[in-house]
Amino acid sequence: MKIAISGSEGQLGLSWQHYLKGDLDDTEAKSSTILPGYYESKVYNSSDSEAIYWLPLNRAQFDLCVPESIQTTLDRFQPDVLINTAAYTKVDQAEDEQELAFECNAKGVAALGKACMERDIRLVHYSTDYVFPGLEEDALKYPSGYPESAPTDPVNIYGETKWKGEQELLSLESNVLILRVSWLCSAYGNNFLKTILKRAKSHGQLKVVNDQIGVPTFTEDVIEQTLQLLQLNAQGVLHLGSKGIISWHDFAKEILEFADINVPIEAVSSDFFPSKAVRPKFSKLSTSKLENLGIKVWPWQRACKRVVSSLKDI
Repeated sequence: MKIAISGSEGQLGLSWQHYLKGDLDDTEAKSSTILPGYYESKVYNSSDSEAIYWLPLNRAQFDLCVPESIQTTLDRFQPDVLINTAAYTKVDQAEDEQELAFECNAKGVAALGKACMERDIRLVHYSTDYVFPGLEEDALKYPSGYPESAPTDPVNIYGETKWKGEQELLSLESNVLILRVSWLCSAYGNNFLKTILKRAKSHGQLKVVNDQIGVPTFTEDVIEQTLQLLQLNAQGVLHLGSKGIISWHDFAKEILEFADINVPIEAVSSDFFPSKAVRPKFSKLSTSKLENLGIKVWPWQRACKRVVSSLKDI
């Protein structure tokens, strides 16, 4: 199976690369002799022992805002599956750059979906909890998290563009898998967990909001869940994630406890950190549908401990 990974320089794209390389570092990753541009993976499709070949695509090769680059790259490398981690993700900046955000997350995704459909390429596209309103009262209405069927109602431009991208793909009625994630964390790229560790070491004290709740999702779990869904030939919209629910403040406390760092953390309201884009108060996604397919969903602490341990020298 030939897998191409767009957005390879972002957090999720980097995580895919490291996962597929296994224990190999960048200098040891073995290029395929029969598939130019691809790398051989140590990961196999357990259902039929099919080898996986993977291809990282950076923005210079694959730009969601430039449909021509999408078509040229797909024609050149002809993947069986395209894992799209590329997106416009500047949540606050999107309020001022609405046209650009829509160009990438909606129009670009529509062009990508059409290009994949025309070439019989299976598309896996990552979306976000920001497609939901994130209202405080929804925590009572959906105690297990938003199900896939919950009404969408984005409260900021970023969420609106991601929702529009979803709708564009679903309208194609092709072999598309849309996977929503929230509070994404890993050892790669920029994320909340790494920020907390860095600021705790540099500032000696922290202020973190306690009126936004959700559950951290770790990229290694996301990748493993995605691969299992590919094996099951799943289609449509699914939520990936972890078990549990926590506030950003309590999550920060747990991170520092796992890292054995003792600094004071003050709980503050969202008003303490004013931002252009409205942030959801409730971000938990239900993973019941995923679990009903027989896919394991782990407590968030499991991956968190592993990631924190890998970042001791951050």
